[in-house]
Amino acid sequence: MTLGRKGIVYAAAAFALAPVDRARADVVYNYEGAALSANAHAPFATTDNVTGTITFATPLAANLNLQAVDIVSFSFAAGVEAMTSATYNPSFSRLNFSTDAAGNITAWDIVVAAGGLGQINIENFNSVIGPNVGDQATVGAFNFPPGTAFALNHTAGEFTIAAAVPEPSTWAMMILGFCGLGFMTYRRKASTLSAA
Repeated sequence: MTLGRKGIVYAAAAFALAPVDRARADVVYNYEGAALSANAHAPFATTDNVTGTITFATPLAANLNLQAVDIVSFSFAAGVEAMTSATYNPSFSRLNFSTDAAGNITAWDIVVAAGGLGQINIENFNSVIGPNVGDQATVGAFNFPPGTAFALNHTAGEFTIAAAVPEPSTWAMMILGFCGLGFMTYRRKASTLSAA
């Protein structure tokens, strides 16, 4: 049994547009905090802010209520302080999130610390004693007197989902499929011209 030309074109189109390994696509969120203008001590400036990214292996579940979630990686920075999933100490840290019915982040309680060597907090949730809203950063006490090298604000930042970037294998499959479509179009034109 042979495929007709239309069948080959349809197969090539399906091959070009087929998703590859969709289950492996990481979900990346970017965080942008407000300026640390409420209180900033050297080495921080009131214009510094907390920025970062956090990567999850899968989309967040719906209706989480400040629950710990597994992460692939993270990186947060504020002025001179930076914390990553490679440098933090899990014993002194927490990564808790709340989500709505669609799985969008609505509240968070994030503390990433290196156990006395610096810490970044980003919070936006209501606790028993009231709202915890804002960002805070401290550097390690070995460089500065304890309690003096910190900055904070009382303004919630924002998590936004980063645009998905296709994996190289996805690009390869799409290019191969489009090449197949181009070849079929070329053959069709060539056979039409020779028949005329």
